[in-house]
Amino acid sequence: MAIKLIATDMDGTLLRDDKTFDYDKFETLLDLMDERGITMVAASGNQLKQLKAYFAPVNPERLTYISDNGALVTRGDEVLGEAVLTKAQIARVLKWNSETKAHMENLIVLSGHEGAYVSNHATAEIIMGVREFYPSVHQVEKFLDIDDEIFRLSLVW
Repeated sequence: MAIKLIATDMDGTLLRDDKTFDYDKFETLLDLMDERGITMVAASGNQLKQLKAYFAPVNPERLTYISDNGALVTRGDEVLGEAVLTKAQIARVLKWNSETKAHMENLIVLSGHEGAYVSNHATAEIIMGVREFYPSVHQVEKFLDIDDEIFRLSLVW
């Protein structure tokens, strides 16, 4: 039986602590996989844009990506699968958060095609921390007014 697909997690698996990997060795392996018809998949909780940035030195278009904890699967510009949160689902989580966790200060981050979204009350320091995981961060007045497909909602305490 021939291998058709190889998938790897990123943080703590392929990536070193400094968020790099052996680009030359990886490119050699990609060439071998291409010759044998093997698809290389990068799977992560990271956003697609972040994943592609990690692979910039080896041409990110050579890989398939499973991003946002599995909510978005892409190859090149083609979306192979996606699981989008509805406005009703987002509203339900926001309501739960305000009713049950109101006494705790937390950060809400929504992740979508166009980037990550945080409240316009987030400080510059908080936004710098969010940019460590999300390359494109937008501040918004109301989460339910975001004009983007949302894949994930994170609550950070």
